[in-house]
Amino acid sequence: MLKKIGDVTVKNPQNYTTLKTGADLTCYQPSYDNLGEDRYHPVTGGRTRRLGQYYARYDRQKREAEIHKLKTQVYVQGEKFNKSYGAMKRYFEDIEVDFKPLLQILFREIEDNWLVDEDEWMINVHQFRVHAKTLNDGVAAPEGKHRDGAEYVYMGCVARENVTGGISHIFEGDDTPPIFGTTLVAGEGILVDDREVLHDVTPIVAEGDYGYRDMVIVGYHLWSDNKYPGDWKDNIYELKMS
Repeated sequence: MLKKIGDVTVKNPQNYTTLKTGADLTCYQPSYDNLGEDRYHPVTGGRTRRLGQYYARYDRQKREAEIHKLKTQVYVQGEKFNKSYGAMKRYFEDIEVDFKPLLQILFREIEDNWLVDEDEWMINVHQFRVHAKTLNDGVAAPEGKHRDGAEYVYMGCVARENVTGGISHIFEGDDTPPIFGTTLVAGEGILVDDREVLHDVTPIVAEGDYGYRDMVIVGYHLWSDNKYPGDWKDNIYELKMS
């Protein structure tokens, strides 16, 4: 909500920003061929996904964070943020690649736009592949217009293959028209102040028999607000990557 310009701190009139991180984002694409089933999606086989969780301590002077991968726990979003699934305890397979380099980039972008005014953070990293077939459009956000319940949320496009649609929209309120809309292509993303705006995305349509859209959604939560059990140091998990 706040932005520093020179020595003056002012309110940022824009609660979203677009980012082009290119290969820093698309490098994760190979891992999307091995995502687990999203059994909570209303269309069987309509979406595959994984979830990763991190503890981070941000250093404003160095403009970098100490980041530790945590054992992935049950995901509970909160009903006030997601009326369809928010109250549900959802279990997802753990991520298989390390997103720390991307998380460092996003910390600096948050600092540049709104100031990182807390030290300790809980970060949820969601990998999604939405599948579209000839007779079955790909529904990326079955909950519709929503917030994720974080401080800041990043929505990055890792890949699009043989699809149209998938227009990302940003809203200021439940009953207002979108203030921004775009079709993200691979290497592009949107970073939003999740406390101030809502987001949604239109379905994707296959250009032929089959297509897909790969996304990474990153939620930056205050560590003091998170429901992660126990001390984070007891839950450090180093990814075993081949």
